[in-house]
Amino acid sequence: MVVNETKEKGLFALINNAGCNEGFAFEFTSNDQIAKTMEVNFIGPIKIIKALLPSLRQNIKYNLKKPVKDQDIFPRIINMTSILGRTTMPFYGAYSASKHALEAMLDTIRIELLPWKIHITMIEAAPIKSKFSHPDLVEVSKKFFASPEITQQTLTLYGEDYVQKAIEFWQKLHSGQDSPKTIVRTVVEAIEVGFPRDRYVVGTFAKVHVLMNNILPRWVIDLAWGSMIRLVGVWPKEVKELEDGVSENTSTSSNSSSTTPPSSPKY
Repeated sequence: MVVNETKEKGLFALINNAGCNEGFAFEFTSNDQIAKTMEVNFIGPIKIIKALLPSLRQNIKYNLKKPVKDQDIFPRIINMTSILGRTTMPFYGAYSASKHALEAMLDTIRIELLPWKIHITMIEAAPIKSKFSHPDLVEVSKKFFASPEITQQTLTLYGEDYVQKAIEFWQKLHSGQDSPKTIVRTVVEAIEVGFPRDRYVVGTFAKVHVLMNNILPRWVIDLAWGSMIRLVGVWPKEVKELEDGVSENTSTSSNSSSTTPPSSPKY
């Protein structure tokens, strides 16, 4: 279809936009969900790029046949990756892994396509206001509890409240989403400029997230996320019970030592 539509002019721009977010916390995410996420977010764009490279090269051939003053800017491939293509967050393991893989492959392709002057651009966005990033929480809850990974074992370890608290936490993370217009403007810029950037970080949250990950050591980031999910109640049931048991034992031990008078020293 692309060849028939573009004919001798070839294809000027390819925008890879398809994506999905399957799964949840690691132990609640099935192998099939991880495989689907990798297939859509990573394998899909790679297959499309490979299939349409001949049309992109045709655009270069067509362009170079013109007089220099009439030549257009060179073709480009624009990819919607994510801020999670270079950072990570709790509950986004499969999604983040797929975006990391895509960015690594695109960095390689960009260098290999330098002789052809085909630009590779990544748009690393934070959550954008859409049904994809802001679904109905009741439906999300039903979907998670219907997962084959929600077994008696996982519920014993984590508790039903864990899933609900995690969904609420996820909603809070998405509460400050940027407008889709921000993405559209960035895509237009990447299409129209002579030499687009290799990466566009889009959105306030995305820029802050990148800055913090570039400045802070990994252990500080881990500790911050751990403290945050504990504060909002996303803490496994079994861990809570163990910690409560330790606290009670410590408290009992402390009380008994404070009420028992010390024995007289013997000389």
